[in-house]
Amino acid sequence: MSSHISVKGIIIALAILPLMSLGRMIESALPEDFPGGISSLSRVNDDEYLAVSDRGELLNLKIKIDSKTAALKECEITSRFKVKTRYRDLEAVCRAKDGRIFVTDDCGKSAYEIDANGKKVKEFEPLRAEFKSAKYNLGPEAIEYGAFGTKDCIWSMTELPRTNDVKNLKLFKYSLTEDKIVASYDYDYDYAVVDFLNDPKDNSLLVLERNIGVSPKIAFWSGLNYISIKIFRVKLNKDGKLEKTLLFKKNTGSVNYEGMEWTTDSLDGKRRIILISDKDVTNKPIRIEWPGRLAVIELD
Repeated sequence: MSSHISVKGIIIALAILPLMSLGRMIESALPEDFPGGISSLSRVNDDEYLAVSDRGELLNLKIKIDSKTAALKECEITSRFKVKTRYRDLEAVCRAKDGRIFVTDDCGKSAYEIDANGKKVKEFEPLRAEFKSAKYNLGPEAIEYGAFGTKDCIWSMTELPRTNDVKNLKLFKYSLTEDKIVASYDYDYDYAVVDFLNDPKDNSLLVLERNIGVSPKIAFWSGLNYISIKIFRVKLNKDGKLEKTLLFKKNTGSVNYEGMEWTTDSLDGKRRIILISDKDVTNKPIRIEWPGRLAVIELD
């Protein structure tokens, strides 16, 4: 196929050359029977994690990583529960230290507290009021508890701006004690925002952004990779402004990473992050597969 690439094809290829990563990334294939649609991760303890899927499920996972090679040793579902939200398109999950669980519904354009069995405890109506004007399938894809060292607050924002004429995203700080939005901050995005992760080392927020650079149809016929990710460290400065620093970037081909969490050995100073992909298949207009992958990134 490469011997028949046209000049136009070469120009396209040069325009989307793979991005070089800023940290070491070790990828492993997820089990063949692992479900699709996984969108977020939140660590419970040791090797136990929570995940959500865009099929409206809360999943309990056991993930074991080889401490020397960073390769995947085990990834299995230990239990799963249906979650009833407006659209059941769960895209983000975070767990507070006291066990409370918070999720977002992307197409439902809202955020919720749920219990460990997936039962809805509360919908956060003030966030729903902000999110409801988002474009279809571009609602809230990220949520985190206690970002920037705050107490009893959740933080969330939409995947992309709600209208074409808005430059920045809005990161909302929601007080669970006061049950209202208490602050919002402009976020200057590069790609679509798909997950958050607290960094207790310096009370910063890690943000996973993802870009689908060309259409799956073009990628299929040209053989070009088309998904790129970036991870930023975001700090809230004394002037109330968000400051971004790029930590990692990579062209991931057809692997659609959407979930991000610390590994167990991060607590021992190794500073490793797990990424998990949305394993999916579409047959329209042509068959495109997003493979299931779990990656470990060493940031330091």
